[in-house]
Amino acid sequence: MRENDYRWNEFKKRAGRSLGLDNDTRWNSWFLLLDTTLNLQSYVEWYQKKYYQDLRDDYLTPDEWSALGSIGKTTTTSSRSPPRHHS
Repeated sequence: MRENDYRWNEFKKRAGRSLGLDNDTRWNSWFLLLDTTLNLQSYVEWYQKKYYQDLRDDYLTPDEWSALGSIGKTTTTSSRSPPRHHS
């Protein structure tokens, strides 16, 4: 999505925000990306349908959406807390 500025801006305008990025420096970035993606699912699906020819190899199927939803439900906020180090 970010490879094409026009498409990225089009998505942001329609959804009201971007999805964000997973990164190595923020320990919970994957969970934040998952939450945002699930919250914006209808916009992601719109984007996938609009650009299907370019995205068909990365298209999220209904089963994959279901799996992501299950992961989102089973991963609680408390389990996303950073590990505590004991002295």
